Amino acid sequence: MYTKNELENLYKIHGSVGKVAAFLCKPYSTVRHWYYINAVEVQQSCMTIFHEIRNTPMTDHQKSVVLGSLLGDGNLRLAPHSKNSYLRIGHCEKQLEYLNWKSSILKPFSREVKLDQPERVKMIDNNECHSTNFYRFNTIAHPDITYFYKKYVSDNKKRIVTDLINELDLIAMAVWFADDGSVHVDKRNGSISCMLATNSFSYKEQLILVEALRKFFNGTIKIDKQGNFEREDLIIRLFNTKHIIDFLRILLLILPECIHYKFSPQRLGVKLL
Repeated sequence: MYTKNELENLYKIHGSVGKVAAFLCKPYSTVRHWYYINAVEVQQSCMTIFHEIRNTPMTDHQKSVVLGSLLGDGNLRLAPHSKNSYLRIGHCEKQLEYLNWKSSILKPFSREVKLDQPERVKMIDNNECHSTNFYRFNTIAHPDITYFYKKYVSDNKKRIVTDLINELDLIAMAVWFADDGSVHVDKRNGSISCMLATNSFSYKEQLILVEALRKFFNGTIKIDKQGNFEREDLIIRLFNTKHIIDFLRILLLILPECIHYKFSPQRLGVKLL
């Protein structure tokens, strides 16, 4: 909860309740209530709450989370007859807290986190496989998300364009890596390498991803093959233990503690934070 003076100053700086809510990453209705109970005079909008939020620009931080999620586990969608796109993000139950972290950053543009698929048992190649609960949330349809949709989605499929080299920042990089990255330790010599599951992108697109990665990682970056003779997927690998440790330390300062298990110090044999 903020004081009356703090709320007044935030309103003077940002100019609307919607923009204050975006800056604070809080639901619009919550921030509007703060202004009401503190008797802070604000200009009455002729727009509905929904339209005011849609006309409120996202912060740079929020746009970076959208971009990182797009590269990772998120999907941009355009509903029929809709002018603007929305983001859908889903994670398994183990990563529910991480999903909530994303949702909290994207407020007031994010909707409620919901159970999408309950725990179930299914048969794959005559083997019984258990899946945990799967959760997701959508954002509202928003012009800033439409910007990414028009650039990075074609025929309902993600694509990579050269603009990513300039648009990828550390926040987007951290979210992308938390979604699709993994860390491996060579038991023979203790060296550490990383892998990014980029197999949904073409070789040409992965060359662009490599150039974008070079802004943040000074070690060796390779496009490698993974899979069998029937299917060979292209992935990106990072090498050089010292540079990987430096790289992970920066990312962990951005990411919430609930997702740090992917970079377990016990498994890596080194303290990252």
